Amino acid sequence: MNAAVAIFAVAMIATIALGLYSARGRGKGLDEWSVSSRGLGTVFVWLLLAGESYTSYSFLGAAGWSYKYGAPIFYLVAYLGVGYTVAYLVGPLLWTYGRKHGLISIADIAEHRFSSRTVGVIVAVAATVFLLPYIQLQIQGLGVVVSTISGGDVSLQIAYVVAFLVAEGFVLVSGLRGSAWVSVLKDALVIAVVVFMAIYLPVHFLGGYGELLSRLVTEKPEWLTLPGHQSPGLGVGWFVSTVVLNGVTFAIFPNAVSGYLGAKSANNLRRSAMLLRGIRSCCSSRWRSV
Repeated sequence: MNAAVAIFAVAMIATIALGLYSARGRGKGLDEWSVSSRGLGTVFVWLLLAGESYTSYSFLGAAGWSYKYGAPIFYLVAYLGVGYTVAYLVGPLLWTYGRKHGLISIADIAEHRFSSRTVGVIVAVAATVFLLPYIQLQIQGLGVVVSTISGGDVSLQIAYVVAFLVAEGFVLVSGLRGSAWVSVLKDALVIAVVVFMAIYLPVHFLGGYGELLSRLVTEKPEWLTLPGHQSPGLGVGWFVSTVVLNGVTFAIFPNAVSGYLGAKSANNLRRSAMLLRGIRSCCSSRWRSV
């Protein structure tokens, strides 16, 4: 077993242990599993919602996509900023309605609001269908990570199975509270890696940010403007429509709504959305200044 596999195994064991520990002594009902008995404070809501954004896609899909096309990747920064703004408005409304009527999912809210079992079933089916590609993406990403760090000793097929069993088994056992606690560990690791890459790599390989940006402008200028490098047409129209569509749907996606309903109060949601929106604005303004 190489060092990378050993570190990954330790991280997985720590993740599972943390999730199981977080559920220790808690109730076992559906309310606790799905919305953590509406007891998550601002920090945990913030971490939970941030955890929906910073996933394996952040390192694999987004990185590869930005290298392939360039500037169009900034739709990520834009739509998440829009999404957190929408979440600031929508999240507290859904939380208030859900708490008032004892609802624990977006399907329950739809069914109760429109007094129709059929509407609830349709929303539940639609939410499941649209979540499946999202779940598949995360499992494939984790599978690629497992296969890569093993040096190819673990095939992608086996890695996918391992990733599925670990992810789904963990969620079934720990529920929303476990996901929130694990986000503490995951987000800390993600931030550490991003800081390391953002500081160490430009300085070590290029001598600093000035040289990095000078070479980027000189050698790859098409990466810096829409529609981007080898783009299939990802221009301004695509950018605006994608930001609006993703920004709105991101804020009402089923897993995001679960995060809203798990909050301790509506103000916790507003604070979390403000913090997340502030981070996105900071990142965006830094890139504009560059």
